[in-house]
Amino acid sequence: MGRTNEDAAPSRLAGRKRRSVRRAISRTFIFTGLSLVLIALAYEAANYPWHLIFGKPEDFLVDTLPDPTPPPYDPNLEDYDPGDDYADVSPSPVASGEPTPSPSAAPAMDIPGDGLLEGVFGTTLTKNYVPIGIIKIPKLNLSVNIMPGADQTQLLLGACHIPGTAFPGEAGNCGIAGHRVTARMHPFRYMDKMETGDLVFVKYQEHTFTYETYDRFIVE
Repeated sequence: MGRTNEDAAPSRLAGRKRRSVRRAISRTFIFTGLSLVLIALAYEAANYPWHLIFGKPEDFLVDTLPDPTPPPYDPNLEDYDPGDDYADVSPSPVASGEPTPSPSAAPAMDIPGDGLLEGVFGTTLTKNYVPIGIIKIPKLNLSVNIMPGADQTQLLLGACHIPGTAFPGEAGNCGIAGHRVTARMHPFRYMDKMETGDLVFVKYQEHTFTYETYDRFIVE
């Protein structure tokens, strides 16, 4: 015997529901994918050094960038001890002639604690970190603090001097490390734009050292 219209109706209804669910899932995936693409494009547009396209060549040759803001100093926190390699580094709550902040004026920093001992992102800074210098690269519109040591906490506060390497002005190679891509700190994201002759300025112990790019390569 053939199926009656009454028997086929529930089947058609179930088929329409399944197709509706599939369409909803497909549209959700498409919307999510387009949203992620748009977010990535907006992030890239906000951080891209547009002066590479619209700037003047002479802008890349002079140190005209303002100094970066140092990490906040909280009198209630313990001072970070950088060890013997940085014996001349002494924490100070005053930077650039600014008045000493009160404990209530020192904002909490939503970054990992020392050595990530307190877990992944979401913990607060547990020590006071003091920069030992500043690195500026006009071509990349980069001006960040140089922190002592190079663990994950310091790398989220700026560029870092690699322990065991020479300091600026000393004989030997001065190693400075920094992230290319993180949500918070990516000073060397566009390092691939550097070319022979581009200048790098490093401020250290009241001196400004000028370096000139001669090569760009990948190291182990």
